[in-house]
Formats: sequence, C-alpha cells, structure tokens
Amino acid sequence: MTERRSSLTAKAGVLTISAILLLSSLVLFQPSIAAASTCSTTYSASPTYDTATTVPITITSPGTYCFGAGTYNTQITITASGVTLTTAPGVWPGRAIIEPTTVASNSNNVPSGTPGYSIILAGSDSASTTGVTISNLVVDGSKASSSITSCQSFPTGDYNGILFLNAGGTITGDAVQNVYLPTTVAASCQSPGTLRLQPGDAIVVMTGSGFSSSVAISSNQVLNYENIGVLCIYAGTTCSITNNAVSDTGTPYSAFNAPTGIFINGALGTVSRNIASGNECNVAGFCGVNVLTQVQATGIITVSSGAGTTIEHNALIGNDAGIATFYDTTASSSNQLQGNRVFGIDVYDGASTVSNNQISGSNGIGIAVNSDGCFDSPATANLMGNNFNQGTYSIAPVQVATISDPLYCSANYGGPSYQEPATVNLNNLVETVSGGTLGQCPPLGPCPYPSSLSVVNLNDFPGLRPSP
Repeated sequence: MTERRSSLTAKAGVLTISAILLLSSLVLFQPSIAAASTCSTTYSASPTYDTATTVPITITSPGTYCFGAGTYNTQITITASGVTLTTAPGVWPGRAIIEPTTVASNSNNVPSGTPGYSIILAGSDSASTTGVTISNLVVDGSKASSSITSCQSFPTGDYNGILFLNAGGTITGDAVQNVYLPTTVAASCQSPGTLRLQPGDAIVVMTGSGFSSSVAISSNQVLNYENIGVLCIYAGTTCSITNNAVSDTGTPYSAFNAPTGIFINGALGTVSRNIASGNECNVAGFCGVNVLTQVQATGIITVSSGAGTTIEHNALIGNDAGIATFYDTTASSSNQLQGNRVFGIDVYDGASTVSNNQISGSNGIGIAVNSDGCFDSPATANLMGNNFNQGTYSIAPVQVATISDPLYCSANYGGPSYQEPATVNLNNLVETVSGGTLGQCPPLGPCPYPSSLSVVNLNDFPGLRPSP
C-alpha cells in the first residue's frame, strides 16, 4: 500500500505542477480556511478513536464540533442543522484525519432506497438539514476500502467520502482521498459484456423529491476516487464548485472503470476555477476514441443539468476528455484544456455555447459535436472565439458526428431513433450533419467505427491557423 501511495502521489504531483503552470492566467486562489475560534465539543484521537475498531460518532444537536490533531477511526453521521465539523483551535488544516477501518450503511439513497456507505454523512433521506459546514479535515477511505472483500457488498449501493443528503451548507478546505475498492474487488465488479459503474465517490450532494439543497464546495483537494470526485445529482440540488483540485491517477482503476472528476447530473451547478486531471479509462473495447459509441473518462460532465449551469475558467489536464455536456444548455467558456487524449470538449445532444476556451497539447479532437439519434433533441453548438492553435489533433480540431439507427437506440436506450441532426456554428461557419447507421450494438459495448457514422471533420475554418 505504501509503494502504491508513493506512485500515486508522484503522478498527482506532476499533474499538479502542470496545472499550476497552466492556471497562472486564471488566478486560481486557494484561501487559507480559518480553524474554529470556539468549540461546542472537542474530540481527541486518543484514547477513544485511535483504536483498531471503528467507533461511530452521531451528531444530533447544532454546534461546532472540533477535532484535535490525530487519526480518528470513526464514521460520522450528522442529523442536525447548524453543525460545523472542523479542526480545533491551533490545529493546522490536514492534521485531523478521519480514517475509519470499516464503513457501515448509514443512509438510504434517493429515490432508489439502496444503501449508502459514507465516511461522513450530513442529512437523511426523510428530512431536510441546513447550515452544515465541514472544513479543514482529511477524509481518507484507504483503510475502509481494504476491509471490503466482495463487490456484493455494493450491488446497487454507494461508497462515499462525504455525502450531503437533502442537506445544505459548505464543504471547504478539506482533503477527500482514496475512496475506492481494492483492485481485486474492483475487477470482480465488472459484469461480462458491460461496463459497470462502480462505487467510490469522494464528495456527493444528493437531493430527493420535495427537498432542496444548496452546497458550496470550495478549496478542497480530491484525490484517487474510483468513480466520481465531486457529484451533484438530481433536481433540487444547487452546487457552487470553485477552486478545487480534483485528480484521479487513472491507475489501476482505469482498467475497470471510467472515472469523472466533477459531475453535474440533473442539478444546477456553477463550476469555476477548478483543476480536473488524470481521469482515464482503459477498459478494452468499451473505452476509446469513438465519442458516440465508446466511453471516455472525463474531467467535467453535465447531464440534463439545470438551466443556467456554467463551466468557466477551469483547467482540464491529461484526461480522456476535458468537458462533456449531455442533453442540456450548459455554457462552457474560458477554460484551459491541455493534452486530453480523446477530445477537449464535447456537446452531445444539447444546445450549448462553447466560447473563448484554449485547447493545447496532444488531442484526438479539439471540440466534438454529436447526436446519437436516441433522443428527440438535436445537438446545436455555437463555437465562438476558441483557440485551437496551441494544440495538435490526431483526428480533427472540430468533428461533427451523428447516428440514426433504431438497433443502436433500442439496445442502449430502449427506445426508437430520430432523424436528428448535429449543427455547429463555428465562428459563423455553419455545418449540419445527419444520418448514420451502426447495426446492433451491445449496451455500452464496442461498435464498428468509423465507416457507419455520419462524420464531418473540420480542419479549415475562420480562426484556425493554417497547418505549416
């Protein structure tokens, strides 16, 4: 484990140095988060919480709960509003470590009711909780992960570092890391013939029907997650995600899963001034360069996000894909995208504006615009003022691609296909593509590429520097 942590730290360090250099123009600001001046309750690691057995903490009253320096073998559940978890006065951020050796189910996910296993849980599935702050702590899942011996522990459940469930508040100045399954268990989670998303999310905000949650997630370091670094999910959830460093090493979990740095799924999100790096997928056959029929690990994703969701002034470095927006109107602007091996930005079955982004390094595609024909939602993208001239592209600076195939749609989405086009307005050059057939494709499985897609690669357009 020590050897593996060293290699992870080394790779994360390289990515962080690249990010710092790239972000000099973004003026990324990582404030120092002040510790509590007064505490309602102060915990000490010894003798209660530095034992071999996990000792849970349940907080049912408002107040400021402080942790002295040390490592706490505990799992924390917060059911009251007005609760702050932080370091004790005089304790530097990062010196209080919440690191359980085991995790028990302490919530029911919404709306499925499946079990959730969270190192720190704020809220519940049946009541609203507000004013919760978690700051300056390290939340580490590595020891709890090692106690998981079977994928059957999580047939449909989730394993989280921090979960806000129908809860609002602030997550700031924390380090949330190593939320993963053992590699042998992760390998056993793969179902033959499918790519199965696996448990292991670092920070999650989840809101059920009839509730609302607003959470500010800022200045955190999120490292080494199996599935998602920061997830805000379902209508009723509003997240402001700023100044975070979210990095997945891509090894060894890239062989089992397609991780995502920041994911806005059905929620409303403002995603700005974050670094998302190192998200890669190497599952043979399922992950690859085909944007329409294969899977990519991605720095930032939105899916059916709330109107007004924005992705601005972020750095996306060394992922399969930098930014992907699905079925929504998310605006992506002024981001820096460097060396994302499949594409920089993808607009997929949505109507989005992509403007003033800079794409550099080695990429497959700079910006992709796609329609798979399985939703009655033609893709339209206004691409204005983006700088492609610092990058190289093995496929094209811009690609527009479509499918319209009932066999593909029924296999993957259980529905019909539509003759929906994909249209791009590229610095006032308009290109529309439609059609394409694939034949039968297994769900999330490999399909023929590229002869049966309708594809237009744009290599010459206003604003693109001519090739030497």
